[in-house]
Amino acid sequence: MSDEIGGLLAAFDAATGMTDRMAAAEQAAARGQGLMLYELASALARHIDDSAIPRHPYSGFLEHMSRVLALTPGAANADWAARLALATHHQSQSAPTPRRIRRAAGLLAAGQPAGCLTPLPDV
Repeated sequence: MSDEIGGLLAAFDAATGMTDRMAAAEQAAARGQGLMLYELASALARHIDDSAIPRHPYSGFLEHMSRVLALTPGAANADWAARLALATHHQSQSAPTPRRIRRAAGLLAAGQPAGCLTPLPDV
């Protein structure tokens, strides 16, 4: 895990409000930092599995990051949103759930131009 992602995880643990975290995710997607958001989401998902902290604030933020990536126009954001939907972060899952894939597909269809969706991986 990069130092930047580790620092973001530490800041996430220390923060008390979700509004600032969600605004930062939206700004990162708008700046084209989809890879950083994907890596942060992956690190957060592993962090949930590896610790005794409550899942709720993390799972809500993970959902928000996938929504932000899917709805912020751009081929890179669409690609990272699709990868996030297909990723299996939790140790208890061997494959992404059909519900998660359908949700991501709907968000991508609503937020991305058709040209950004055609090169995405098949499910």
